[in-house]
Amino acid sequence: MTFLKEKPKKENIEKALTFNYEPDKFKIDDKNVFIYCAGKYHKSKLTNNFFEKQLKVGATTSNINIESIPEKVWDVLTNPENIKKYLFGTEVLTDWNIGSPIVFQGEYDGQQYKDKGNVIEKKK
Repeated sequence: MTFLKEKPKKENIEKALTFNYEPDKFKIDDKNVFIYCAGKYHKSKLTNNFFEKQLKVGATTSNINIESIPEKVWDVLTNPENIKKYLFGTEVLTDWNIGSPIVFQGEYDGQQYKDKGNVIEKKK
């Protein structure tokens, strides 16, 4: 996961999306870059430097290796009670079917928030 200092310009996003480093992939969403590395991150070309250079914004990258069985990981990522534990009480509303709406809502630092989207892919 790469956290961007600010939202990059549209033309810089479009330029970054022209790069294909299969099997590694990335998706840019506002000020976040979600990265999938098929192998080891340190061998990927999708580095913090790559995103800073292509998007022309400051960035910080953090990687997480999850060592567990897929069913347990899926439960942590999709079970509303588990989501509340690691997203500071966030409520998630969805049926997890492809194309269905998904809403993350709650309160943070005294402010109500509601983030909306759609389920675009589902892999267990």
